[in-house]
Amino acid sequence: MDLIIITGTSGSGKSTAIKSLEDFGYYCIDNFPPTLYKTIPELMAETDDADDKLAITVDIRSSRMFKNVEKMLSYLKEEGISFSILFIDADDETLLKRYKETRRNHPLMSEQVLTIEEAIKLERQHLEFLNQESDFYIDTSHLRTAELKEEVLKVLDNSKFGKLHVHFVSFGFKYGILRDADLVFDLRCLKNPFYDLSLRNKTGEEQEVRDYVFESDEAKGVFEQIKNYLEYTVPLYKAEGKSQLVVGLGCTGGKHRSVSFAHKFFKEYEGDNIHKVKRHRDIEKDRL
Repeated sequence: MDLIIITGTSGSGKSTAIKSLEDFGYYCIDNFPPTLYKTIPELMAETDDADDKLAITVDIRSSRMFKNVEKMLSYLKEEGISFSILFIDADDETLLKRYKETRRNHPLMSEQVLTIEEAIKLERQHLEFLNQESDFYIDTSHLRTAELKEEVLKVLDNSKFGKLHVHFVSFGFKYGILRDADLVFDLRCLKNPFYDLSLRNKTGEEQEVRDYVFESDEAKGVFEQIKNYLEYTVPLYKAEGKSQLVVGLGCTGGKHRSVSFAHKFFKEYEGDNIHKVKRHRDIEKDRL
């Protein structure tokens, strides 16, 4: 039996995530009240037609009942019910923008006199426990709906359960740090293709940019050093029970050096029982 608990910040895309799982064959319950946690075994027993796959969304919409979420997780562990927690999130700026675009109020605003910014901050405090307990984390700040669905299915695909998901994510420091990264490697010390006018409007997804980046001994050396570090530490992360490792590869704009490195790691990095994912956060920013 697969039990997936989806949680996260309001406006981050939890509804899209649970709809994706429904399409994937899960029996889904949105806005599950944590006070009803003792009904979960019964629900699981009733989902035979869904190939024993159940997904529930638990978040602050349940209001005062949300305080029972820790009891719910403890109960599931005591009953020997295995589960995974998927935390969906976005940065504050993105959440604020989405609320303004939809003209909807934050759920906490119905209980207290708060601004949207204050409600988002308070919600993060309420969710900190689940964030720390989560097995998977998806930052939707730079994802379109279709991309979020793809990320959810990559993370929770049954055929890949038990594998460590290693995400190689390129980004530009000028647009902010990669919030969901477990490891961050700064590549700004390497020669920048941006200053070659013939390459400025190209990206590290193109061979000539990668050739430019890796023609230097410094880039080759940095790649090997990071690779050696990952080869040593990834098995340690797996031994600690980690199910997802996000490796951030940053340069100035997130288009040339970082993309080249993410591409090369995705193609060349090998490890036992891992699933590789490649994502470029800022590759489309400020394209000329």
